[in-house]
Amino acid sequence: IRLPWRTEDDWGVSALRAEIRLAARPDAAPIVLDLALPSAQPKQARGLAQPDFSAHPWAGLETQIRLVARDGAEQEGVSETVA
Repeated sequence: IRLPWRTEDDWGVSALRAEIRLAARPDAAPIVLDLALPSAQPKQARGLAQPDFSAHPWAGLETQIRLVARDGAEQEGVSETVA
């Protein structure tokens, strides 16, 4: 999977993760993928995650992905969910 991401926050981003859910079972626990930031609490950052899920039981199934970012003030922001 290719997962390009971009963040921006006036306090700086302290943590970023992707939550991947199985579309057929949205209540099931998600796969949580912590994404590395290029520096400590950047105000703007971008990157590309390319995790290999080819051996995962969900490989080839429809999933939904959203990003969750936490800023320096401990507030969380959530992206739109993408199928």
